[in-house]
Amino acid sequence: MKKLLLSFLLVAASTAAMAQAYAGQFLEVNPDARTLSVAGTSAVMDASSFAVWNNGAASAFSGNSFSASASYGMWQPSSADAQIISAAGFGKIGDNLSINAGVKYFMHQSYDISNSQGIYSGSFTPSEYAASVGVAYRFVPSLSAAVTLSYLGSDLGAPKTASAFAANLGVMYVKGGLRAGFTASNIGSQLNYGGAQSYSLPMRADLGVAYTFGSADASRFGVSAQAGMLFADSSITAGAGLEYKLKEVLRLAAGYNLCTASGAPSFISLGAGFGFYGISVDVAYLL
Repeated sequence: MKKLLLSFLLVAASTAAMAQAYAGQFLEVNPDARTLSVAGTSAVMDASSFAVWNNGAASAFSGNSFSASASYGMWQPSSADAQIISAAGFGKIGDNLSINAGVKYFMHQSYDISNSQGIYSGSFTPSEYAASVGVAYRFVPSLSAAVTLSYLGSDLGAPKTASAFAANLGVMYVKGGLRAGFTASNIGSQLNYGGAQSYSLPMRADLGVAYTFGSADASRFGVSAQAGMLFADSSITAGAGLEYKLKEVLRLAAGYNLCTASGAPSFISLGAGFGFYGISVDVAYLL
């Protein structure tokens, strides 16, 4: 079975951007509206096109042979006015092997440029991107693991653009309605913009658990919880989400995510989704 997903997200937050202890903060922005609608509990999100950004190991459990998605989001539109565009998907090879891939492009707020005489000469839009590919394999009926490799590019208007390589690791256990997952993300080289200082990526680890009541042929109700750590400043994140699905036609979700990092916002998440003949649309709003 093939599946196509469109995803839209809107983040309305008035808090300041995350402290500059590291670079590549756009990697922390998940472009999957469904995941964000349940407070970003990505480590235990079930198989979807966006597995490459969540827990890559989930795609090995999918009953679909192929799934593809695209998303568009506005990040802090009232202050940062940033945008994110992404496309992702996976393909199954046999019953146990899955190939995940995705690309996301993050555009920061544009600013004016002037010459040495102070005369306006144009504008510049800082941008960053990540291109990722990974493999997931189910070793036994209830356990799978995945590794994802990414190439990152960052052009923030510094003397030169920066690039880096990163890896994500994922493990997932599925038994009936129970899912447990672990991810280690953004493990890689540093970004250097042409100066004396190099900046580490926002490496983190997350552990979560989820349970879904009901079956795909009827109404389903899911709960998920996740806790993690950002290693750059030892800050803690934790989230919990609720999701209701009426077959594959209607989805409603809500959650709350707590973050102790200085300047990083905690948020309430709301979401909805609609499905029709293998095509679904998901929307998330964070406040």
